[in-house]
Amino acid sequence: MAAVLTADIVHSTRLRTEDLRALLATEAGLLAGTRFEFYRGDSFQAFLPDAGGALRLVLAVRTAARRLNQEYGEGLIDVRCALGLAPGDAAPERVRTASGPAFLLSGRSFDALAEGERLAIASELEEANLPLSLLARFTDHLLRQLTGRQAAVIFELLGNRSQQDVARVLGKSPATISQHAHAGAWPELERLLRDYNTLIDRYALS
Repeated sequence: MAAVLTADIVHSTRLRTEDLRALLATEAGLLAGTRFEFYRGDSFQAFLPDAGGALRLVLAVRTAARRLNQEYGEGLIDVRCALGLAPGDAAPERVRTASGPAFLLSGRSFDALAEGERLAIASELEEANLPLSLLARFTDHLLRQLTGRQAAVIFELLGNRSQQDVARVLGKSPATISQHAHAGAWPELERLLRDYNTLIDRYALS
C-alpha cells in the first residue's frame, strides 16, 4: 500500500526569506527516501511506497515547522497535510503530474480540509476511513497545541533520539526536555503512531 502526502506551509509569507529557505531545506531532508516535489514555493507532494511510515513523516514535517513559533508566535507556522493511502501505485516519474489512486485521495482530502484543520487521512477502503479520520483528528488536535519549544523537543524525539540525547542537542537539561515532552503529549503521540500502524496492518494497508 502506497501513501501520498500533500502539504503546504501555513503562513509561509510571514517567514523571513532565510528562515523559509532553512525550513524548506529541513523538509526536503525529511522527505529524502521518498519521491517528492515542491511547487508554488511552499507546497509539496511526496510518494511513499510503504504507508507504514507516513504518519511519522507528517509529525516530523509539522514539528519542524512549529519549532519556528518560538520566534514567530505560538500557533502561527505549521504545515497542512493530507495522506492518501491506496494500493497499486508505482513510484511516478513526476510527482506533480501523477494521477494514481493515492494521489487523487491525497489531493481531494487536502482540498476538503476545513479552516483550522491541518491533517486528514483517507484510504480506498471505506471501512478503514472512520478510524483513520478519528486518528487524524486527535493527532491534529495534539499537534495544534504544541508550543514552539515543545515542537522542537518532539521533532528530535521523532528521530529516535533518547531524551538525554535531545537535551545535548538542544542545550537543555534532561529535566526540561522531560517536561516539554510530557507537556507536548509525546506519550500520546507515540501511542497514536502505534495505533496508526495497527490500523495499517488490520486493514492490510501496508
